[in-house]
Amino acid sequence: MKNIFLCTLFLLITGCGTMVYELETQPITDYPESEKIDLSVELIIPNELESYAHESSAEQLPLGSILAENAINMSKTLFRQVVVTKNENRPPQSGVDAILIPKIVSVAHTRPMAAYSDRKLTVIFQWLLKDIKGKTIWVDTIEGEGINNLGTAFSLESNTHERVELLMEDLFKKSYISISSSKEIKNFKPEI
Repeated sequence: MKNIFLCTLFLLITGCGTMVYELETQPITDYPESEKIDLSVELIIPNELESYAHESSAEQLPLGSILAENAINMSKTLFRQVVVTKNENRPPQSGVDAILIPKIVSVAHTRPMAAYSDRKLTVIFQWLLKDIKGKTIWVDTIEGEGINNLGTAFSLESNTHERVELLMEDLFKKSYISISSSKEIKNFKPEI
């Protein structure tokens, strides 16, 4: 057991090896109360979003499914009706008023040298709402971040999970506020 620990510690310190995380988080649910936006939207979750993993020489963070799950949950909280699809290269679903597409713009994960130094995970996320003819109604870019300390060999994994949870909460609460307060979305009248 001691040999396994020492080998793992050596690989982490030297950067010789990639730590692949199994990330599971509960979707964010404690959004501020507000009236639902009276739109039926098609939420397109592209495959590149759902399968996204942030990779570096030291780690692999499979963030895509967590981002997709939170995008779905938040959208269902915001809009009257949400139809989830995966392909943006086809006509819109019948009966929807608009199309909402989330997209990862960039991801950064700092790599401090000391165990108790802060480590920051940042995701820049774009939200695009279009009418059914493809005309942009609203677009915004949101930056979310999760910050905590790197941790020791014993707390590295749990600290990474916590950092991802902090990121999701920050990113999706900011997204919720941005979408729910958008004048362009509130004033949009779908074609009948």
